[in-house]
Amino acid sequence: MVFLRVGPEAKDVFGAARRIESYIRRTPLERCFVLEEEVGCGPVYLKLENQQRTRSFKLRGALNRVLALSKEERRRGIVTASSGNHGQGVAMAAALAGVKATVVVPEVTPAVKIREARRFGAEVIRWGADFDAAEEKAWSLVRELGGTFVHPCIDPEVMAGQGTVGLEVLNELPDVATLVVPVGGGGLIGGIGVLVKAVRPDVRIVGVQAEASPALYESLRAGRLVRCPVGETLAEGLAGNAYEKTFPLLCKVVDEMVLVSEAEIARAMAWLVLKAGQVVEGSGAVGVAALLFGKVSLAAGPTVCVLSGGNVDAATLRRVVAEEGAAVAAE
Repeated sequence: MVFLRVGPEAKDVFGAARRIESYIRRTPLERCFVLEEEVGCGPVYLKLENQQRTRSFKLRGALNRVLALSKEERRRGIVTASSGNHGQGVAMAAALAGVKATVVVPEVTPAVKIREARRFGAEVIRWGADFDAAEEKAWSLVRELGGTFVHPCIDPEVMAGQGTVGLEVLNELPDVATLVVPVGGGGLIGGIGVLVKAVRPDVRIVGVQAEASPALYESLRAGRLVRCPVGETLAEGLAGNAYEKTFPLLCKVVDEMVLVSEAEIARAMAWLVLKAGQVVEGSGAVGVAALLFGKVSLAAGPTVCVLSGGNVDAATLRRVVAEEGAAVAAE
């Protein structure tokens, strides 16, 4: 894996915003009064990346990387590994740029994410039990067939694109005090962090992971990379391990990490549907889970919780709402 630098700088996020602005949606930042009532504190806002094109923030980074490809790189095509949402983003970005895309996803990837990537014309290969296995397969395809690897977490251009989420928040809510961000490999929180800490270093950035895949949480606690087994989780888009390339950057920009259980993720998904009117996948709901169950102590000033994606299979959503709906209604 060869990248020019460890991660993006704030100027790269501003550049990404200019590059992708005509392709993406500036997603709503909505105050959530019902969530404020639940947590007993406010104001609390939701950044609705579940309403982004492809229903995920991942389009931002994928577009920024694909639009920056050289003519030769475009000719050779691109390859990526994804838990699903990055694959959709890469597929759409490649379609817009006229580039061939191959996406490798784990076997557990929800069908809705695979279907959408194929709809944009990408070749989708299902491989392995988790993201780490899919990534290994994707790199083997690059070595065998050529093409440019578009990494979902450690490519600086991808991270810069993800950082535009933070730029939009600061532009609309300059006095934000706390940002609560879902964390998998760290691309989103890293991109947001380099921008926000450069402009507003006092903003507290809190990352949230599933207990079933706590690699960055454990790594930051230990002060070194820790590999963790990946368990079955509703937040399959966050499953996987942290990266040596970006770990030093994440140490600088992440103020706190918390974990949420599967039961808490399920409750948050149902709560978002029934109380906030938002369809959010498990990976995107972890921040709300952390707030609902008191995992994040809220400081004075506005809190923004990023709802990172809304690509959830209908059967999974029906099951979660059926199982958790009564408890949510009683709250």
